Amino acid sequence: MITFLFRNKIVRDYHQSLESGEEKESVAKKFIEKYGAYLNLRESLKSVQALNADLILSTLLEIAQYDPNHVNSLKNLTRRVSDVVYDPQMLSAIYSYLKGGKYDVQPTKNLLIMAFPDIHPYQVRQLLPVNQKDGDLYYEYLSSLMDQKTGLTVIQRDPILVREWCILSVSSRRIGSNNNFSKVASKALGCSTCYHRDLSFLLETSVNLKRWDISLDLCIEIIDHTLYSQYDATLVAKSIRSIATDAIKKDLEDECKQDSAFTHFIPMLQLYHNIQNSPAEKWRHAVVIKNELSNLFYLCCTISKGTTGTEISFLMLISKAFPYETLEILSEWDELKLDDITGQVLFQIIQRCVKFGLEEDWGQKSLSLLETLSNSKIGKDAGNSHGHLKLGNLYPKKESLWDQVLQGKAIINK
Repeated sequence: MITFLFRNKIVRDYHQSLESGEEKESVAKKFIEKYGAYLNLRESLKSVQALNADLILSTLLEIAQYDPNHVNSLKNLTRRVSDVVYDPQMLSAIYSYLKGGKYDVQPTKNLLIMAFPDIHPYQVRQLLPVNQKDGDLYYEYLSSLMDQKTGLTVIQRDPILVREWCILSVSSRRIGSNNNFSKVASKALGCSTCYHRDLSFLLETSVNLKRWDISLDLCIEIIDHTLYSQYDATLVAKSIRSIATDAIKKDLEDECKQDSAFTHFIPMLQLYHNIQNSPAEKWRHAVVIKNELSNLFYLCCTISKGTTGTEISFLMLISKAFPYETLEILSEWDELKLDDITGQVLFQIIQRCVKFGLEEDWGQKSLSLLETLSNSKIGKDAGNSHGHLKLGNLYPKKESLWDQVLQGKAIINK
């Protein structure tokens, strides 16, 4: 009866009370001190697990010191925890054992796993001394419960515990700890579906870690699914720029080693394509493809320090995926220094973009853009390298009937 009253009156009132923590805990403390001898310790401890009330917990453990079962169990735990098999009656002893802070990690972890759900990870963290809350025991214990094969679904789906596990994994120097973060964040490993995934948190963390492969996949996942349309577009756009900037820098570093074909940057083109075709307008507003590519082109020019071949290579790459945006960038640019070879290559890039525009029926906007480009410094330089940059030079010529007859290609209907 006393235990029932404690669980359904004292603990419930603690949950519902608007008083400060100390005032609420003092009511429960007085009740325990007065009626503690009649309480079922195990049931009482389980009822206060979610309260995060150290004073109530400490008062219950003080009462437990007079329980012979508690004393014997604590003695066995202290002597050789590896020989102890969990029994629900030793719950209070395990609480005291953890608060003491002296234990062997592996056997204690195994005991705590056996004690679940009587002891939840929230309680384990609460019971551990301050300097051990992020230590090996808690991390190894949480990792076991999170294991995709032998772990527990209720833990893997808990947003707070998954987030905590990821934070501990990336801040730890333990072997394989970063891989635990990847299990949650990366779909490539095939086990991310086991876990609750806060994509904003995972994206921000992966960017901070400079795990660009994971960051890129997360950006694509967020943009491709209408389910995530409520996500912060500013964070996603900032992350995309960080990924792209680092990719360009790596590619230009590799170029110094004679080993670059913009291999790090190429996967970004798929992401840009997804943004451009996304049904969610917010992504297209947050990430304007032409502006992004223009900034990256400027970065190439800055880092390469006038190595025009690098700049032309970048233009050639993006022109295949985004021809119209490439023409827009070129029409606004006047800093490229072209020799005969690079001028001819640039002319070919422009020619291909315009040809694509004709095939896709860009209409009047392509003509006005081409006119702007023809009058720009780059357009004139490219034209000087390959005749004049005029519509007639760029648009593919149609063969006349006589050309077709002379070449044996004409088809005459009889």
